[in-house]
Amino acid sequence: MRNLILITILSLLSSIFAAEIGPKLQEALEGDAQSFDVVIKLKEKLNGKRIRRAVRKSLRGQDNVREEVIRRLKKRAERTQRNVRRVLSKLTSAEGRYLWAVNSVSLELSRDAITEILAHPKVEEIELNVVQLFLEPEAVNQRKFKKRSGKRELFASTKRKRGKRGRRGKRNRRNKRNKNNSNSQDNVSGLAVNEDIPGFNDFNTYGLEVTQSDEVNNVLGITGKGVLVAVLDTGILSSHSEFANSAKDINGNNISKFVTGASFVNGENNTEDLNDHGTHCAGTVAGATAGVAPDAQLMAVKVLGAAGNGSGIGIIQGIQFAASNGADVISMSLGTAGDNPGTDGIEQAVNNAVAAGVVVVVAAGNSGDGAGTLGSPGTSPDIISVGAHDRNGDIANFSSRGPNADGLNRPDLMAPGVGVRSSVRNGGFAFFSGTSMATPHVSGISALMLEVLKPAEANGFVLPEGLTRTAFFKQIFTRPENTFEQAIVNVTGAGAINALNSVNELITLTAPEPEPEPEPEPQETDFVQQKVIDDFIPVLREVYGNQINSFRFFLNAAVEINIEERTAIMRLGVQRFVIVNGRFVRRQANLTLNFALLHSNPEAPVEEAIFNWVLDEQSRQALENTLNL
Repeated sequence: MRNLILITILSLLSSIFAAEIGPKLQEALEGDAQSFDVVIKLKEKLNGKRIRRAVRKSLRGQDNVREEVIRRLKKRAERTQRNVRRVLSKLTSAEGRYLWAVNSVSLELSRDAITEILAHPKVEEIELNVVQLFLEPEAVNQRKFKKRSGKRELFASTKRKRGKRGRRGKRNRRNKRNKNNSNSQDNVSGLAVNEDIPGFNDFNTYGLEVTQSDEVNNVLGITGKGVLVAVLDTGILSSHSEFANSAKDINGNNISKFVTGASFVNGENNTEDLNDHGTHCAGTVAGATAGVAPDAQLMAVKVLGAAGNGSGIGIIQGIQFAASNGADVISMSLGTAGDNPGTDGIEQAVNNAVAAGVVVVVAAGNSGDGAGTLGSPGTSPDIISVGAHDRNGDIANFSSRGPNADGLNRPDLMAPGVGVRSSVRNGGFAFFSGTSMATPHVSGISALMLEVLKPAEANGFVLPEGLTRTAFFKQIFTRPENTFEQAIVNVTGAGAINALNSVNELITLTAPEPEPEPEPEPQETDFVQQKVIDDFIPVLREVYGNQINSFRFFLNAAVEINIEERTAIMRLGVQRFVIVNGRFVRRQANLTLNFALLHSNPEAPVEEAIFNWVLDEQSRQALENTLNL
């Protein structure tokens, strides 16, 4: 009875102050628990896009936009939360989690404290901080794959567009370099594709070939150097042989493979993987043999526990940690099992990370081929949402479809996600399927793109007006020339991603303007009277043609040459004798002709420059009029 009365009071307060009790908290309050881990959502939203626009305008091209956007987000969150925090400090001694990627506070509160804080005018909603499943594995039977010798080129579809550099590479150099890092324990527990993958052995995966990221590595020499990718997942087995090789900085020097990460999972205080999922995704991003960007650095951010469970607050904390600790890319192979209208907390967090300049890549989900099956935060239009395709380029039947709950088209594109071979936590390898496996392919390709973009930005390249890095890459990734297979709105998106074409386009876009050729300079011999006369004689022959012998030409004065202006004036007398009534009559015209010294072969090298004195059009007309003397 007491609980029913309290719920009635809470509902009344909620209606008075326009604050709401979330449905999960409402249900929990009907039980006997006396304290609850809650999320307090404030009414004022933190608009990272607006802050980014203001920062770009104020900094005017300076390169610390990211730091300033995050600083302002933190400052605004602290200001708007200040009064709520003060009230909370009087209600409880529990330590709060004060978030800046979304305007929320999370902590343990009693029933009475919930009643009081619900009445605060700045509070929009109080909801239970629920631990839930954020992984949607595509469950398939595990089978052991026989090691295969030899390699065979993959022909995915007659519709596939080849890269600009022709036949796909086979990553031979990397395979040879890393053969000691292999492990034949392919038969490990976990998820695997229940079908054979012909033509690929332990040192190769079809995803690297169909995306042509192997050619970006081996032909272009771009391997993700100087790029940090945060994998928000179940952690990473950092001691796996796939991560034994050092990462590289932008100059190719060896650096640590892992940057300090963090865990936001209760009861799992380190970042080591207890599930397989995070290690598998990290191997696809930057593994020695399976990685799209083998020289990228990794940041392990554990937001999901051993069973794939986590809380929304933990994920938001992970996003904040990655963004404020230098991650260039956030890779999120996770999501909810559906979408709600509007922008939820995790979507707000990824949107603000994007506004700060982080490239955020998210799985579309594995909820099947029905419309509107995408889950948050892959539903956000600000991030890159990734569906899964098989080795033939066909969309996987488990890959979630759009639109999102607000009617916006999702996903953006698709990547290899069926039977993807990568590392797992026992030190071996396994074949997994899911949009979780497609996502790190795109995250790794984003790292390849950033190896090109970051130095270009340091040298003055500026993104198109209003575009974030994520939006800029999305534009490139989804162009028809940079994808293959059919583009289907809300199913395949723009089609399957092609790394080689995308990187080549970025190289073209960021290439500095070529230094202009030095202007050729005339010589002293070009500024003499005889040079003007010599260049003028062919004009006389052209104007008078066969009649030229009927005319005589005289210089009435020396040619005036202005060296600085590169002009000349010629005072010319033109005479003609005609017979009038049987007598010779002399007719004469005195002309002032204007010349300019011009480079006559601008396409030629500077050392082959030729200058000529050219008669202007008005003077030429005056000369032609003398034909009627």
